[in-house]
Amino acid sequence: MPDYKKLYHFLFNEISDTIEFLQQAQKDAEEMYLDMCEEEFPNDEDLECFDED
Repeated sequence: MPDYKKLYHFLFNEISDTIEFLQQAQKDAEEMYLDMCEEEFPNDEDLECFDED
């Protein structure tokens, strides 16, 4: 009989790791975006960079 508890724990841990990886990727992308906006508009000359359109 398969060890379902072991399979469940493996799957849970893999999914948790994947979620953490995706959350970190999102944070990194947001930080890159903000850095690009600062480089392009160093004195906050244009706030369109932060529009959500």
